[in-house]
Amino acid sequence: MEAKRHKKLQFRRKNLTHGRRIANACSALMQGMYYPGSESDSFYESFCIPFPAQIVTAANFALAAQLSNIWIVTVTPLSDWLTQMLTTQEPADLATYKNLERLLGATRLAPESYRVIATPNNYCHSFHKTRQHFLRLMDGELSGLRVFSVET
Repeated sequence: MEAKRHKKLQFRRKNLTHGRRIANACSALMQGMYYPGSESDSFYESFCIPFPAQIVTAANFALAAQLSNIWIVTVTPLSDWLTQMLTTQEPADLATYKNLERLLGATRLAPESYRVIATPNNYCHSFHKTRQHFLRLMDGELSGLRVFSVET
């Protein structure tokens, strides 16, 4: 019975795209880490979408991620944000940022890395902001991590 189960799991893994495998690996490496600075307890999760464009812009990301027009999307280089965040004095936060930096360095097969933020355009004093960290892969996928953050 165990051999049959193993064979079934092995078959499922074969059907994963390269981007999905990278996203799952990143998620596993960030397991148990929260997004620093958020008022929520949201863990990092894998994220992968087909993405045929060569450059990530707010417009083409919103289209690929099927975000409605209630979202304001901002795209910045992930390395710029990480450089700023690595100056934090909080040890737990620093460990999370260093882990993200290691993931970025460990997957240099991706030419570009981006930080994408989607914010509802009608937020009031308390709102949700989705922060997404991506690795741009060569095979037409955006792959990486997503975390939900509550900002006030």
